[in-house]
Amino acid sequence: MLQQASSKDSDAAPSIAVIGTPMIDFLVEGLDELPERGTVAQVNTFERQLGGCALNAAVVASRLGAKVTLFTWLPTADSESRVARAERDEVIAYANNAGVSVQVVGSITAIPSSIVVIGSDKNRSFITFKTPVDSSDAVDLKPHLEVLKTFDCVFFSGVGPNERFTGDSLSSILKSLSTSSHADATGSVRDVTFPHPLIALDIVAISGWDKAKWNARIGRMMHYVHAFFPNDDELAQFEPTGVTRHRTIANTVNGIASVLESHPRMRIVGVKRSSDGCVVGCTSLPSLWIGGRSKDSECFQAPTILRGGNTLRDQTGAGDSWCGGFLAHWLRDKDPRLAALAANAAASVCVKHLGATKYLTSVEMLEAIEISKDMVAQIEDVYRAGMSRSPSDGPGEGIPLAP
Repeated sequence: MLQQASSKDSDAAPSIAVIGTPMIDFLVEGLDELPERGTVAQVNTFERQLGGCALNAAVVASRLGAKVTLFTWLPTADSESRVARAERDEVIAYANNAGVSVQVVGSITAIPSSIVVIGSDKNRSFITFKTPVDSSDAVDLKPHLEVLKTFDCVFFSGVGPNERFTGDSLSSILKSLSTSSHADATGSVRDVTFPHPLIALDIVAISGWDKAKWNARIGRMMHYVHAFFPNDDELAQFEPTGVTRHRTIANTVNGIASVLESHPRMRIVGVKRSSDGCVVGCTSLPSLWIGGRSKDSECFQAPTILRGGNTLRDQTGAGDSWCGGFLAHWLRDKDPRLAALAANAAASVCVKHLGATKYLTSVEMLEAIEISKDMVAQIEDVYRAGMSRSPSDGPGEGIPLAP
């Protein structure tokens, strides 16, 4: 049986349960358009790597010092398919080599896969096979609920429009975890500033999804979530008339404010903005704010050490690296500013390599994080549009909304 995980000592490594299914990525580099039927195209690179949101985030968080267990769906050890059995063993070995424990909660016929086509301009296109992960169901997590409650954080990674997974069964799981995070063993209410376990969510907004349908489902899930990590395009999916292209910091901040206001349990929203770093909004964490302000919620923009495209090779896994880096540092240090810089640094190292985590080392990420700490003075407070204050309002106030 899986051992319970907890980090009672503030200096101990935080424990994170990451929930999701791995993938196999076939990375094609240097292809700007598909060849005509019956012809052959030559590419610079064609490489197979293990990936998937959950595995990527788990590996990064582990390499940055967290104690991580991946709760996942894999082919059975006695599968009739030799390939499926080999892929199962490969995923477990890869995770274990990165310091990640694996708890199999349910079975799938095969590990889903996709082809990632990286053009010369570094933009990507995807060919994704209809995935057997659709056979996974959140109900498979019920036997593991008591163990999940012992982790500092339970992170649902890469949740997308899966009919069975994002239904009422997942909302029920989240409700149970969220209820436990607000009471101790005697039933007394906990300090909800930092719930235990903290429930975090990362989604995958698939183009063409039924926005009304999936937003309603994910909206029900978010009622029980404490931390939400969308990219800017994904955040726009939750705005009734949201801008989806050429979004400004003001668009992002308004979206964050809307999520925080709509979901009372939400403590933090971190929005990934590619080479523009990230924008993070928090609530109920007044002691952590620059200038010691104590508003109900605040937002700040954190820069990234990567600027321009000179060192950019492939963005695959960058968002997952961001999530793993943020959680590993936020849970340990309780400082969202340093966590945001660490997350940006992890993502900036990821995009220098092909694929997600195969070439992503602890040493390189930690070096980038040390460099990023010098950028803490560059963190800018940004407010919801129209809420900037004048300098006479005191220290830290009056910082203009970033353009």
